Amino acid sequence: MGGAERLWWLLRHFGHDDCAVIDFDAWHGPLTSGEEEVEARELTLRPRDDDTIKADELARRRDELVVVDARLPGRWRGEPNPIDKQPGRIPGALNAPWNEPLPELPTGELVAYCGSGVTATVVLHRLHLAGREGRLYPGSWSEWEQLDLTTTSADHTAHSAAGHPSAASTTSRGRTSRRWRLPPPRRSGRGTVASRAGSSARRGG
Repeated sequence: MGGAERLWWLLRHFGHDDCAVIDFDAWHGPLTSGEEEVEARELTLRPRDDDTIKADELARRRDELVVVDARLPGRWRGEPNPIDKQPGRIPGALNAPWNEPLPELPTGELVAYCGSGVTATVVLHRLHLAGREGRLYPGSWSEWEQLDLTTTSADHTAHSAAGHPSAASTTSRGRTSRRWRLPPPRRSGRGTVASRAGSSARRGG
């Protein structure tokens, strides 16, 4: 679930840009099995400072950012689930589920988050392939839900079917507003990361 893209993001975050994710469905070349000899190489870490965002900046600037939630539609809508202690989303966040085709997103500075900062890198990788960069909110919902910040949760008018509007209430110190979003169709995929530094990872969709 996003492991390959997370490794791709981490390698680039620490200054190793010569890496890529290989989609198994698109690979028509030879395959091999068994042990693989990998030459050891030294990686000099050069952390970037322009590819992440912290909760305080996100809270302060969320109205001017394109905020994208990579979780599945039910969690984005704020439906009760066994994962989130406080179901909901960051107010104004658009839903681009990590296991579905990337929907058309508004122009502007983009920030992606998910539950724990892993599957959001799937969205960031797809944006990168399309020629657009975005920033990761590493803390994601697991951090945001523990902070005294504005959240949005679903109400009884929410619908789960694709193509139907989803209504949600936004709560912040007693104020409530209503936002509508359309979740895109579903899709899953598989991939690996290839790096000339000798690192690789695999995920199943």
